[in-house]
Amino acid sequence: MSSKWRGRGHGGRSGLHGDGERGREGGGRGGQRGGGWGGDRRGSGGGAGYEARGGYQVAGGGYRGDQTGIRGGTDRGGQGGAPVRGDRGGHGGAHARGDRGGHGGAPARGDRGHGGAPARGDRGGHGGAPARGDYGGHRGAPARGDYGGHRGAPARGDYGGHRGAPARGDYGGHGGAPARGDRGRGGYGRGNRGRDGGGAPSYENPDTLFNPLDAPAIVDTSLEAKADAIVAQLVNTNSWEEGQLPPRPGFGQAGVLTTVRANFFKVDLPKHPIYQYDVDFSPNESSLKRRERLFQLMQDDPKFKTLVKDSTTIAHDSSNTIISAKKLDVRENTKYEFRIRFYSEVDGPSDRDKNYEVQISLIREFNSEELVDYIHGKARNYDPEPIIRALNIILAKFPTSEANFKDKRIVNPRRKQNQFFIVDKESRDLGGALVAYRGYYSSVRPSLGTVLCNINVCMAAFFKPMNLGVMINDGRENVEEGIAGDGLKVTTDYMGTRKEMVISGIGDRNPEEQKFFWDEENKEVSVKYFFKKSEFNFPGWNAFSHGRNTAYIPAECCTIVDGQIFSSRLNSDQTSAMLRVACRPPKQNAELIIGEGMAILGLKPNSPNHTLKSFGLKVSEHMEAINSRVLPPPTVQYSSSNIEIKPKTAGWNLRGVKFPHGGVLKNWAVMVIQDGGASDYSNQNSVKGIMAELVKMCRTSGVFVNDAEPRIIKFCELSRRYGDRLRYAAAEKMSQVLAEIVASPPKTGILQKPNFLLVLLSSEDKNVYNHLKFLVDCKFGIPTVCCQSEKIRETRGRMQYLGNVAMKVNLKTGGRNHGLSGNALHYLGTDSIILGADVTHPSQGSEEYTPSIAAVVGSYENTYSLYPGSLRLQESRLEMIEHLDDQVAERLKQYRAKNPSKILPQKIIYFRDGVSEGEFKRVNTFELPLIKAACANASNNDPTYKPRIAIIICGKRHHTRFYPTDPDFTDGKGNCAPGTVVDRGITSVHGHDFYLQAHVGLQGTARSAHYTVIYDELGFSADSLQTLVHNLSYLFMRATKAVSYVPPAYYADILCDRGRCYLQGLLSGEVRVSLPDGRGNTRVGRGRGGGGVGEDASPADKEAKRKAKEQAVMEEAKKMWGGGPREEITGLMFYL
Repeated sequence: MSSKWRGRGHGGRSGLHGDGERGREGGGRGGQRGGGWGGDRRGSGGGAGYEARGGYQVAGGGYRGDQTGIRGGTDRGGQGGAPVRGDRGGHGGAHARGDRGGHGGAPARGDRGHGGAPARGDRGGHGGAPARGDYGGHRGAPARGDYGGHRGAPARGDYGGHRGAPARGDYGGHGGAPARGDRGRGGYGRGNRGRDGGGAPSYENPDTLFNPLDAPAIVDTSLEAKADAIVAQLVNTNSWEEGQLPPRPGFGQAGVLTTVRANFFKVDLPKHPIYQYDVDFSPNESSLKRRERLFQLMQDDPKFKTLVKDSTTIAHDSSNTIISAKKLDVRENTKYEFRIRFYSEVDGPSDRDKNYEVQISLIREFNSEELVDYIHGKARNYDPEPIIRALNIILAKFPTSEANFKDKRIVNPRRKQNQFFIVDKESRDLGGALVAYRGYYSSVRPSLGTVLCNINVCMAAFFKPMNLGVMINDGRENVEEGIAGDGLKVTTDYMGTRKEMVISGIGDRNPEEQKFFWDEENKEVSVKYFFKKSEFNFPGWNAFSHGRNTAYIPAECCTIVDGQIFSSRLNSDQTSAMLRVACRPPKQNAELIIGEGMAILGLKPNSPNHTLKSFGLKVSEHMEAINSRVLPPPTVQYSSSNIEIKPKTAGWNLRGVKFPHGGVLKNWAVMVIQDGGASDYSNQNSVKGIMAELVKMCRTSGVFVNDAEPRIIKFCELSRRYGDRLRYAAAEKMSQVLAEIVASPPKTGILQKPNFLLVLLSSEDKNVYNHLKFLVDCKFGIPTVCCQSEKIRETRGRMQYLGNVAMKVNLKTGGRNHGLSGNALHYLGTDSIILGADVTHPSQGSEEYTPSIAAVVGSYENTYSLYPGSLRLQESRLEMIEHLDDQVAERLKQYRAKNPSKILPQKIIYFRDGVSEGEFKRVNTFELPLIKAACANASNNDPTYKPRIAIIICGKRHHTRFYPTDPDFTDGKGNCAPGTVVDRGITSVHGHDFYLQAHVGLQGTARSAHYTVIYDELGFSADSLQTLVHNLSYLFMRATKAVSYVPPAYYADILCDRGRCYLQGLLSGEVRVSLPDGRGNTRVGRGRGGGGVGEDASPADKEAKRKAKEQAVMEEAKKMWGGGPREEITGLMFYL
């Protein structure tokens, strides 16, 4: 048995084991392969148990029960014997009050049984054979209504013990009964794990775990062995080509082995070829919605039906691709052509219909054997993307076919993202005229030795089907941003017939003010006149539709069509509501996936999915069981003490510790915002009182307090102006008050601005916060911490809140909050710099061509705790970091300036956030040369300075979820234990990637971070990188817990958000930049509408105007940016 397998036996009181042998104790005679004593309810415990293979004789667990059961047959290794009629058999023996019962006999070679194999394929109980059709228990009969464990009959609510170590890769049975509910953790012997009865109990209720009885969590060991061989072959080969991603160096071994389920399902590939055809329409149609309608009309045409006689043999993407299970009668290098007429579903055919030529041509033939060779490491240069896309198109056909669902409507609002939402299914109101619908995501992915389908439950915000006028009246802010991108489909019936149309936005003029030229009456008229209506319920707004001619419709004449996704950002209240709706316990999530999800996707064995059958495609109904490991937490270091992290918590508190490097609180000031909040401070004395408490907490935590009182406490009463949606009047007032604070005399010394500013906010108004951060960062350059007056006033939990504020104060005054002790970061040494980088883009409602914002942070000292950062504006929606050379050079120069030896780092580890899999190689070709250029810049072009570089992509925007199978390895809420790492079973075929859940999820199902190495001159092993990333996760300076992904990348994401504060006018769409026709003069204004390029312009004119508009928006953004954060604060983590 390989030493990497840890056998885990919950024995009685001394779970000893030998090197690589079983750490098992049985109750009664359960240590020997046949017997075991069972009971109809309690069973018997008793005598000495023996390890199955060469172990020691140990003390048996528990006491003899008062009812002796029937001994199981030695030929099957029964666990406790058969139960009495209808009862569940016990696992080996009873136990004393509160003790955990043991699982009886060991399984026979190759069997997985918890004591014995069931007869002839029956699913015999884990506790003995069931009688008369009843399930044998995983447990034994519970006493007094309590749950029986996986192990033996518990009494008074205690759970039974866990299994012993397996032999030869199989899972062994459970051990003897430990005493009084204690769960031992025994010794560790060269890879195998034994247990005694002296450890802490598990608080996980087995009912919170997803453990379906019909799908035991059995890892495919043959697939693992195959993966080991493939990786060894890839590592040893010398045929790597330039531009390829580095291979996996091996699989990790560190940590404790445990089995988890992943929301991946095995795919059986077609045995015969499948074919891809391209569809062209002439004239070309770029609108996806129009192409979707063209595909519908094409399929109804007799000539298409002649070509495709059985519709179940094809699937398509409603855009330009058909996948066929059979070769169509289209000759190679020729096109099958016919003509169709376009008309809308609502209007029907007419004499004005437009004709389109349809051309269908063969693109390629797919053979599954090529993909099979790829997943087995035989064809590294093979591109699996085309066939994977074809398989996804096939899987998407069933849920998007209305004929398959009579009682529900399924929509796929993002055609290329394979997400299918159930309209009206348990919709939840999010406020602001939005609702949340549940849906399911599916995607085929290749993995080592297998092809899998990733299936996940998801939620999204949709427009509520309602009257548009009512919606706008309730609050137009979110609505306008959501409409601005894809438009909004509405129905109208003001002409006497129901008509469907797409509106582009909400106008600023009411129906009486908005005028247009009406050909029929040959004069300019108002919208109100046109509609011949004297009164409107909501007279303030018109919807408008941009096309060749702009049409205006009173909003109340429009009804929103259901099933339209809201793609813009949710506000804070809607985000909170969405989290409440979307956060479900892991078990519930998993059950939705295998139940409703598999049914919606047509993947249940009894689903009427004839297309899958036509293609010979099959998806397993059971989640994959894979091996994972739980890494131990590092030791957290403070000034005079270290903190050992308790298992399953990934967190600690500040009680009794001091920061290892305290900041200096001096020459500081307080600004109190008064904005009508119920908790607003109104007098100096109350503010002084709470400031005294904060100063005391800072001093207790290790901040050096030079000035116990602020030099000034200044109140700032904000005003509101009608129509001032972004609170520009508030910005003017805050700027005025901040100038007064800067001009106020300090306690001692010469006149200078404050070293630190504490702001008490009146509310969570994001607009006020954004203006404030721009002012303190870019205009005045003062390190600032904001607190909510409501929260700091609250008596309950105030000390914890003040402790959190003290951590921010320490950082903003030059301190460091905590570090890691021992060799947690030994791989880095003292000559490394860690960089984190991210890019944020304008949202859907933003002004067109609003720049993207790039952030780069970098460490500069050998505790790898502090990460100052750089911000830059760049081309709109450019994912690569345009000015990365300048930004990295700034980080390298700061490293050298702060380094005692004044030298540059020899190792650069670059964590890049927010990059999709399709852009990995682009990072290497675009950003890697810029990093190297930064090195030349920082070293003054020293040719000898060539640091080794590693680039690691990290992300959480994926649909992979893990579900623990063992209560010992959870966070107590049904999620995997913090420190769970997965690099097997579902990971990349040829690349070096892994999933790590370092944190404890606050609510719902925890999401692991996914890390992929795309460039590596440092030669990371699997264990060295996984351990490094896990330990770094404990170095987030704003929290006393591990965070969900590596802090440098997390910091870059936060810094990007800070940059968004500076451009809120453009990002919100409130500020519009337009070019008056023919003159080229830039016009900037506030409000909605305008600014686009004319529909009738020539292509050359359109491009010229586009460039001019893009340049004008960039110039306006630079004015707002104001030079970015001032130099006085950029040496600190000002953004936290």
